Amino acid sequence: MARSVSLSRFTPRVCCRYLCRKSAAVAQFSVLFDREINLMQTNKKEVWFPAKRYGWGWGPPCAWQGWVVFGVWLTLLCVGGAFLAPIHVGLFVLYAVVLTIALFLVCLLKGEKPRWRWGKD
Repeated sequence: MARSVSLSRFTPRVCCRYLCRKSAAVAQFSVLFDREINLMQTNKKEVWFPAKRYGWGWGPPCAWQGWVVFGVWLTLLCVGGAFLAPIHVGLFVLYAVVLTIALFLVCLLKGEKPRWRWGKD
């Protein structure tokens, strides 16, 4: 014997409410999911060292990571000056050049693209 299914609970109004609730939940989920995907796929790199307004190169750091890098560089340079300069000045100069090249590479990787600028460029 076949069971009869009551179609009274599937009135258009009930179906519309069910679909509206479902579509609102799906829409909310898709908004959250799209926002999460957009955050993960940003191609904009975080800048630690902004470009100077005039000339070529970088200005003071604009992020805490840049300040940490600059502080470590300055500390190593001062410690090297205190210990290496009295022993041999040439060795200290070589040490300072190596540290400066390392700082330059960090600025190149984590700073804005260097180019010659004239104010409002």
